[in-house]
Amino acid sequence: RDKEGEQVSRTRGVRDVLKSPWPYLLGLGIGGDAFLHVGIMSVLGPYLAHKYGADPAAINVWNIGAMVLNMLGCLLFGKLLNKGVSPLKVNIVSIILTGAPALAIFAFPIGVDASIACSWIFMFFSGLLTGMIIFTPSVAPTRESMGATSGLVTQLTLLGVLLSAPVFFGAMAAPSPTPILIAISVGLLVCLFRIPILSRIENKHSGADAAAKPVGTPSRAAT
Repeated sequence: RDKEGEQVSRTRGVRDVLKSPWPYLLGLGIGGDAFLHVGIMSVLGPYLAHKYGADPAAINVWNIGAMVLNMLGCLLFGKLLNKGVSPLKVNIVSIILTGAPALAIFAFPIGVDASIACSWIFMFFSGLLTGMIIFTPSVAPTRESMGATSGLVTQLTLLGVLLSAPVFFGAMAAPSPTPILIAISVGLLVCLFRIPILSRIENKHSGADAAAKPVGTPSRAAT
């Protein structure tokens, strides 16, 4: 009997998740970042080799440093939340500083060294955006639906990963940089889907419990 009740609860949770806009916004917001992250780093070596004659193997070695910075960005996001820094402000700044270097790599003839530097800046702030995953419990419609919410957010994130390489390699094959700049711009716009969630979370924690814990700490499932 307990198992039957648990199964009914899980089914009801899935239905609640599918009806709520918040898990979709979170999944798409993180998926936009994943689209940019995987897409740009996939084509960076071939692009610099084609445009400047760089060694793709050497570029891939430099990309290891970019990935380390991406990890540090993820860790820093949690640290900033613990210090009470506004997650909305962190994400807005991070979207700008993710997009600017990414666009610069493909829009201007800045050379190999500057392109690598831009890719490191891009990856660091992309890591800050990835830290948004911490808010998954906050967008769950009910406590019982947290598992289903996590699943939906993960699938939407993986959709960004799935589309990234084909879109960016297809765009790179074009005779002008316009298609790849459009792809980056679309990814940045999708990243903005997280903004309503962050505004909602900040408003939710602006009451009496704001002083009791950091702004970004998920308190309970959304209703």
